[in-house]
Amino acid sequence: MVKKNFKQKFADMLGKYDQTEKEYEKALEDKQEQIIVIQGEIQEKESHVSALHKRKVLNKGSEEDFEKAKSELDKLKEKKAEYHSDMELMQKYKVDDAKIIVESMEADQAEHGEEKKQEYEEIKAEILQAKLQYMESLQELSERYKEYKKPSGVISHLKEKLGIEKAYGGDTYGEIGLIFAGGGEPIAVEVLNPEAHEAIQHENIDSKLKAAVKLKQEQGYLK
Repeated sequence: MVKKNFKQKFADMLGKYDQTEKEYEKALEDKQEQIIVIQGEIQEKESHVSALHKRKVLNKGSEEDFEKAKSELDKLKEKKAEYHSDMELMQKYKVDDAKIIVESMEADQAEHGEEKKQEYEEIKAEILQAKLQYMESLQELSERYKEYKKPSGVISHLKEKLGIEKAYGGDTYGEIGLIFAGGGEPIAVEVLNPEAHEAIQHENIDSKLKAAVKLKQEQGYLK
């Protein structure tokens, strides 16, 4: 139950982080849209103020109309500046809130430090057990392998004794260490470091290995 609570708490906090980020992103997008709208209004108002200024200097328009329009333009620019300031603050608030959540996640991790250590030890123990089972399987298969390897060794030894040729017992790894299954590169008998890393870090098993086993099953070598 403790482990389940730990996982659920972490999932909840991660969900809170994602939700908070989405809320800020939405608010920032809305504010950006407001800036785009007000920028369009500013451009229109600038054209209007420019036209009124031209009329004023030509004595075709009043100072009052020009000053009123210019005041409206200044207010729009102030509002745009406020929007930009809001966005800067929102970015800061977003980071601040995210830091609080991450710190909470770290604190929770620390609380479960002993549990994590215990879990890792169990995982390593099970890996050792799996490796032992693998080695024991090789040991059992060794008997079958030697049954068919022994005659070749005996013949080679007798031929050397008779002076026919020098004895060579054969290379075990060369005979069964690499397994060919279909086209492409052969598959090694041992589990290589990159394969183990992919399995435990990324939960990936080489597709070539799966395909090779399937092929051997189809060929009737495996049940």
